[in-house]
Amino acid sequence: MALPKLNTPTYMLTVPSTKAEVTFRPYLVKEEKVLMMASESQDEKQMISAMKTLIGTCTYDVVNPDDLTMFDLEYLFVKIRSKSVGETSTVRLTCQEDNCEHKTDVIFNLDDVSVSNIEDSQGAKIELEPNVGLIMKYPTVNEIMDISNGTDLEKMMGMVRLSIQSIYTAEEVFNTKDQTKQEVEDFIDSLSSMQFTLLREWLEKLPTTEVSVDYKCGDCSKNNSIVLSGAANFFG
Repeated sequence: MALPKLNTPTYMLTVPSTKAEVTFRPYLVKEEKVLMMASESQDEKQMISAMKTLIGTCTYDVVNPDDLTMFDLEYLFVKIRSKSVGETSTVRLTCQEDNCEHKTDVIFNLDDVSVSNIEDSQGAKIELEPNVGLIMKYPTVNEIMDISNGTDLEKMMGMVRLSIQSIYTAEEVFNTKDQTKQEVEDFIDSLSSMQFTLLREWLEKLPTTEVSVDYKCGDCSKNNSIVLSGAANFFG
């Protein structure tokens, strides 16, 4: 006699960058095992790969994780995790008081996690000079991981290149997908310091998945306030 099959509930969420409504289910034990292995490895690439696989499976392959931005990936993972193992998560945080490095286990609510700076940055225009400028986009997770092994300078320059969707003049628009990597890099190298600063300022305002956490140090009793962001903080 076949064993019974359990009913799995479904929920709805909104993909931050596209505003698309998506149906998802909680992850199962077999999928949680993959997450636990990735978490134990403390390897960012393994963790992101596990998150991508889980998101694709739990959204019934409606969401293509390769097309997601990093903040989309983290946000979807948090929402799926919340419905899978509970609405709270625990992180160990170091006290910010001088001469106190005590670590305190802090519980926060996953439902409080949100995406900051999401408005008006996708498709934003950066004017470099009259009738010449850039149209910006959010890099995908895959694009970011492709530049993750470089130096800090190489990663920063890579993010600039990946964030330029097109270059426009009064007469024409040049999509960077139609240009070689070297051609785009040569264009970036031709910018003045002031023009390049405009790109760096745009990058600094990229949306992030984050949550504000307030807690009291378990040793010195200092009241701490910290903003958590990044996949590692939402994995445990």
